[in-house]
Amino acid sequence: MRNITLLTALVFSFSVLAQAEVELYPLFCDNAVLQRDVPLPVFGMAADGEEVTVSLDGKTMKTNAKGGKWKVHFPPQPAGGPYTLTVEGEENRVTAENILIGDVWLCTGQSNMAGPLRGYVDKAPEILKGHPGEYRNDRIRLMKFVTTVADTPQEMPPLAKGFETWRICEPEAALDFSATGYFFGISLQPHIDVPVGLIQTCVGGTPAEAWTPREVLEGNPEYQDILDMWQEIFADYPSKKEKYEATLAAWEKGGKQGRKPKLPKLGPDNHRQPYALYNGMIAPILSFPIKGAVWYQGEGNAHTYERAIEYRSLLPDMIESWRARWGLGDFPFIWVQLAPFRKITEAPQDKPWSWMRETMDKMQGAVPNGGMACIIDGGSQSDAHPPYKEMAGSRLALQAMRVAYGQDVLASGPVLKRSKRKGGKIKLPFLKRSRRKVGKIKLTFENVGDGLEQHALVLDAGQVKVRGDQLVGFTLCGEDRVFVRAEAKITGKNTVEVWSENIEKPVAVRYAWAEFPLANLYNSAGLPTGPFRTDNFPPPVAE
Repeated sequence: MRNITLLTALVFSFSVLAQAEVELYPLFCDNAVLQRDVPLPVFGMAADGEEVTVSLDGKTMKTNAKGGKWKVHFPPQPAGGPYTLTVEGEENRVTAENILIGDVWLCTGQSNMAGPLRGYVDKAPEILKGHPGEYRNDRIRLMKFVTTVADTPQEMPPLAKGFETWRICEPEAALDFSATGYFFGISLQPHIDVPVGLIQTCVGGTPAEAWTPREVLEGNPEYQDILDMWQEIFADYPSKKEKYEATLAAWEKGGKQGRKPKLPKLGPDNHRQPYALYNGMIAPILSFPIKGAVWYQGEGNAHTYERAIEYRSLLPDMIESWRARWGLGDFPFIWVQLAPFRKITEAPQDKPWSWMRETMDKMQGAVPNGGMACIIDGGSQSDAHPPYKEMAGSRLALQAMRVAYGQDVLASGPVLKRSKRKGGKIKLPFLKRSRRKVGKIKLTFENVGDGLEQHALVLDAGQVKVRGDQLVGFTLCGEDRVFVRAEAKITGKNTVEVWSENIEKPVAVRYAWAEFPLANLYNSAGLPTGPFRTDNFPPPVAE
């Protein structure tokens, strides 16, 4: 008992000492990037009442800790550095070296954002040849979080192993960081000429509701089905776990053949559950100012037509809630449209992934300071994680230059402006001098740069090739609403005509409307036209 009492006293003494020492919030550490041009908070922990002195770039602030926490606000700082951040308390002094002031971007979403550069370089060296190579940019700093699920909002950011401090962008750090985030950073930083900090906070296989605050989901009846589904899962979990434990015990005693039983996947700690990742991986950084966020997610909400359509309100609600809680106004939020995936088919398709792409496209008009990177030419038939991360990152950067920095850049491909049905004649290939009158639909585009172009393409790591001598990707329907493959031709700087010899009176056109479309309409900047449709038909009834 005496030994236990002594041990307790020692633990208590160390606890008191620890409380007396001033500490910095974990993101204020060596090599950090802090957000420029906004009031700059610096904060941490200390014993109640302890006087804390904070110095940065020749400026000094003082405060007293309250409730174990302290915070000071420096006035908005311009881009610059490197600086030393110094914090002094009554018992100790803490410093963070090589601090830069610049722009901080979140790299967030699911597995196509989470996937490290190392994995893609190993998987597709022919596509990512030369990356990261010897690339080093000490004006780009990287921070990475580990998957953290929580029932309530957390206060401390969950730093990943190897990222106990911010890391300067150099080969080893880049290989362990998000491939999409890396390419976003190296594409953006030279064009804005300020330091860039990238925070990777993403988890594979997650739907948007996992990143959305609880109050948002519970406050909207539209999302009740999501909450009800998980309530049912949680209610069923104890019995499933009990069954698993009994099966496991029998297996360990040799009473059962086959592989070792697996714990039920869906349970209280599952990273797909509503608001769990918001609580664990977004809430802890709400006091740390950022410039904006880039988001690569959507696959986890694209399994059904209903879910794809629900995303039209779910993601904007998530974005609005983040902005409100950060208190930085409508900071830029830029997302990646879903890449091509699954087998190419000859027959026209109308699948949930096309509806999700349309949802993501339409959100550009609904989300202030929002933008979308289209990668309809960067997919894989057999892998939902295509290796074209340089394409995704660089196109995100183009949108950031436009949305966040007001640069006059062509940031996306041609966008449909209007469609008009017109008469016309086509020559029937099987009869000489024979012509048949069919209707055509004329499409007019904006955002074409110097004009529309049709490109030869090599897709899916060389497995698919599209000729450049014909324009492809269009389907057409008549009043029966049955779509067929259509012919198309660029007829002007910003116009295309579409027709089919099988449809006398066309009603609607769709473009790149398939899980893995073959489509080759571009603008002069080499950016692709994204999927679109001119109809307002409802989605098909799910089988």
